Amino acid sequence: CAAFVSSACACAQAIDSMAKELRDLAQAKPLDPYAGPALLSGLASGLIFHEAIGHRLEGERMGSRSEGHTFAKKIGQRILPTGVHITDDPTLEEFAGKPLHGAYRIDDEGVPAQRVELVKDGVLTNFLMSRQLIDGFTHSNGHGRHERYQDPMARMANLIVSADETKSWDELKKMLCEETARRGLPYGIIIRGVSAGETRTDQYDFQAFKGMPTAVYTVDPKTGKETRVRDVTFIGTPLAVMQRIMAFGEKHEVDNSYCYAESGAVPVATVAPPMLVGELELQRSTTRRDRPARLPLPRRRTPVQRGVPGLRPPRSANKG
Repeated sequence: CAAFVSSACACAQAIDSMAKELRDLAQAKPLDPYAGPALLSGLASGLIFHEAIGHRLEGERMGSRSEGHTFAKKIGQRILPTGVHITDDPTLEEFAGKPLHGAYRIDDEGVPAQRVELVKDGVLTNFLMSRQLIDGFTHSNGHGRHERYQDPMARMANLIVSADETKSWDELKKMLCEETARRGLPYGIIIRGVSAGETRTDQYDFQAFKGMPTAVYTVDPKTGKETRVRDVTFIGTPLAVMQRIMAFGEKHEVDNSYCYAESGAVPVATVAPPMLVGELELQRSTTRRDRPARLPLPRRRTPVQRGVPGLRPPRSANKG
């Protein structure tokens, strides 16, 4: 009985939270294009590290002639501020009590999973490797992954970002307001939630990434008041955004999801703290404005009608 009451309370809280979210979105106004300081939650900063850096450290991309090779010749060079570390550890099954979806013991090429230190103290030290080797690397480090019949390639598993020096969320927000006022901007930006992201790494296209936020707020630099806005995406280029990092937060957030690339969709996790950047660009996103159907739904067919030629159920929209 107690378990039933607890589940009912949890459902009621979820419904209330969803209702509040819908009310906030209904009242929110679209945001005009913006470029300036932004405070990102752990989920949002994790998405940037996944898209802007993680994909560009996958080994096959270092040897492909069609890739942009953003970090191909930067082993031993600084690519992030001092005190920032990035590892990818498929052997880690949970973080702070939360399960990590990118965990595995053996990769899809039969190589034991290994923890790989990619960036140490801001300096690039390694790449994610499968059995397909590149110059300077003699063996896989257990990151060959694929979905079903695609060819395996080096992919992320559990990407973990950490920093030696951290600040509380309130301190980061204060720094955001100070930087916004210093630059004479009417407001700063806080991104609390994200749904998805994408990037292009080939040399044919521009080297950029995009994120789809779900909760965006403008912040008044004088009062600190937050106002919900909508219909925006954030964009950037890897090298530019990483050079504008100002500070990191204390509490890490876990983002479990699926990553889609040449070898298919694989489960991954990103663990990252909040991050304050001096420059992030937001652009207007495509807004769907669905209209109600002009005609009522057809009557439900009887078993006899289901056998009539020409009366077929609609095709599934799902692929695969």
